[in-house]
Amino acid sequence: MTNINLKIAVIQSGKRGYEIERQLGLWPSKLSKFVTGIIEPTNEEKTRLAEILNRPIEDLFPADPVEAA
Repeated sequence: MTNINLKIAVIQSGKRGYEIERQLGLWPSKLSKFVTGIIEPTNEEKTRLAEILNRPIEDLFPADPVEAA
């Protein structure tokens, strides 16, 4: 399931996905896999993403995620 909140936060950050991945020390396209729901980020990755995107973890990874139509 696509994580719309994470996708919107990445777009609003003005940063490219590869820039965020580089800051996190992730391998290429891992952020995309988080957004599309193929891979679930670890708690540490969630925390670091929230810091980089300047958003609360709960906003990026809500308990009841919004599904894409």
